[in-house]
Amino acid sequence: MRTFKLLLVLCGLLLFATQVHAIPVTLDPTTDILPYDWTINGNDHSTNVIRGLVAPYIGTAESLYKANFGGVEEGDLWDNYTTVFSNTSTNPRNALISHDGGANIGPVAWLIVKDGDAVPNWYLYNLTDLGWTGTETITLQNFFIDNPLTSDNDGGSISHVELLGTTAPVPEPATMLLFGAGLIGLAGFRRKFKK
Repeated sequence: MRTFKLLLVLCGLLLFATQVHAIPVTLDPTTDILPYDWTINGNDHSTNVIRGLVAPYIGTAESLYKANFGGVEEGDLWDNYTTVFSNTSTNPRNALISHDGGANIGPVAWLIVKDGDAVPNWYLYNLTDLGWTGTETITLQNFFIDNPLTSDNDGGSISHVELLGTTAPVPEPATMLLFGAGLIGLAGFRRKFKK
């Protein structure tokens, strides 16, 4: 009976373990651009050039989700995330990236926020170092407004956001329930066998 109760408690803990979340991430380049320990940026416009520049940082991470302002969402996980651009209807400087369910990015995760006219032209954030686990909301605010680090005060707007990373299988609640039922069945069989 004691073993049965212990297994029941373990199954309950496994169910709740799948619902642990880190805190949401808020990024604001007007306040967090320095220090450069977890952010890099640049003035290059070409996607291929940017890929070459970020390669030493992102390692084996690959593009899994991309949302283009006024365009489509792309990537292997395009239907698992949603991006809502805001601030203005034509030149958004804010965005909200949320996880809609299904597979998520992680354990390695990076974010590129890009414009086409501002200085700097793009930012790369190490989301893993910021504690993002792939399911929490990412809030972007004040991107490509007058930049205090440059003399270029033209500003700009977000043209697209891109999540790069790796994916790992995440146990689903149904799988954990099946595993728990198996453990309970084994405990019951053992108890019957002892008698």
